[in-house]
Amino acid sequence: LNNSIFGVGLMGWEDLPVNVLEQILRDIPFCALFEIFSRVSFNWDVACSNIVGSSLDFSDSSIKTSLQDQQLHQYLLSGLASEAKNVSLNGQMQLNDRSLENLNFHCCSIQSLDLGGCTRFTDVGMQHLSRFCQLSVLYLDLCTISDVGLLRLANISTLNVITLRQLYQITTEGVSKFSKNSNVNELAIEFCSAVFAVDLIETGALRKLTSLKLKGIKFKAVKDPNFVLSFHERNLPNLRYLTLSHCEWFNDLNITYILQCIHPEKILSLSIIHCCPMLYYQFNVDIKSFTSLQTLYVEGSLAFDVLTIIALKTILNLKRVSFRMCPLIIEEYLENWKGVIVELNGSITSK
Repeated sequence: LNNSIFGVGLMGWEDLPVNVLEQILRDIPFCALFEIFSRVSFNWDVACSNIVGSSLDFSDSSIKTSLQDQQLHQYLLSGLASEAKNVSLNGQMQLNDRSLENLNFHCCSIQSLDLGGCTRFTDVGMQHLSRFCQLSVLYLDLCTISDVGLLRLANISTLNVITLRQLYQITTEGVSKFSKNSNVNELAIEFCSAVFAVDLIETGALRKLTSLKLKGIKFKAVKDPNFVLSFHERNLPNLRYLTLSHCEWFNDLNITYILQCIHPEKILSLSIIHCCPMLYYQFNVDIKSFTSLQTLYVEGSLAFDVLTIIALKTILNLKRVSFRMCPLIIEEYLENWKGVIVELNGSITSK
């Protein structure tokens, strides 16, 4: 291969059909395609473009190596990535803000971007990111950004879906300002220790959301029954999909509070994962108000039992129910549940 690139060695390689070249080139390292591109023949360029397609996966798990800024820049200069729509830099901890500047210049059609584990991206990089004019899906994990950088992302008018994970410098106030000023309607906040769920919901900044995922977030305000019984606006009026996972201080009071913030009859999917050891009677009462619910996923609870199943069977729109690590849910309770796919600890028990 290397010999043919420089015009020596085997003859005729440059004239091979595109489909044959694709089969050959798929066996070489992904990054080598960028070194080959525009150096052999038109057929080779077409084959390289077909292999790369619209997805550019530079994650460390994919290319098995750590990228440097200059190395990534050279790959982008080849032109092979110019039409990329989905880009992953997940795990590339050596890249810094300059890479985002280069990415914006050479790949102006990016719609989905994964920056998980890119610890050197800062608020400066978020300024470069704010110039991505087609970006609609963004994943941030362990980036070194503050509320300042997060607010800059609100300038991306096309951004609809964002995950904020392990961003320890962002606060409840920062997420609130971002949400109010952005067009995001699907938000996931995971293990951001300075963000508190109730305080954020109470700001009213999440009213546009149709999907909300809270993982590893504290419900610190819902401990006082008087707080729950006081009036609360429906600050999540458009929500359709709700996931609560590994949330601290989550109990029956939280369920009552959440019900005041949403229209339960509009919820289509509900997931409660390892955050409900204290959920008992109230859940079995309140779940009946989720009349449009189609999917329920529950994991890690000692509270769900036959009363839960009786309550769920009143929801006529339910299509799929999954229970994992719920020892009081036994297969006998799930029998004769017509029209519903029921999963217990990974096995389908009823359909």
